[in-house]
Amino acid sequence: MNKMIVAPELQYLSYFGRSYLMHVTSKYTTQSAVCEYNSEVAGKLDGYGPLARMWKLLSAMACDAETQHNSLSINPLSYALWPTIESLLGERTEAGDVQTCVVICEVFDIVHPPERGSNNVDVSVRVQGLSIEEIREWYSSYIDILHSMSLFSLATALIRECKDPSIAALNQKSTTYV
Repeated sequence: MNKMIVAPELQYLSYFGRSYLMHVTSKYTTQSAVCEYNSEVAGKLDGYGPLARMWKLLSAMACDAETQHNSLSINPLSYALWPTIESLLGERTEAGDVQTCVVICEVFDIVHPPERGSNNVDVSVRVQGLSIEEIREWYSSYIDILHSMSLFSLATALIRECKDPSIAALNQKSTTYV
């Protein structure tokens, strides 16, 4: 008898979906604090040490970038933040972990909508090696997974908060299944 193998990222998808923070809050006031919290979420499960360490690394790098932004000091780690994020997103994509890709995009504000009142209708992406099409694929796939797992409120919250007008427009579509 063949035993079905489920990717580790899918085994606890609802746990991560409900537990991860995607945005700065009144309690977690910086990107670094959000990453640290997400590290703790991943660290609570056996076998997720690498994912917890990834969030710790992002926390340290975000902290250095925030410190550099708010002072005159120059820290080399802050220059490595965006190439590291690009590399991590590629790694997580290869692993089929669209959830982590989407959370990283949300935490680090990867997608920027066009400026209000500007003639530019293009969405910009903060990471040079990523295309908006790839990011939209991650979001769409993650939203589909959330829907298939009946996690409708998580999907709706993600759609509502997304800065990409194409993804945000999904709230205008019917949520009725036939």
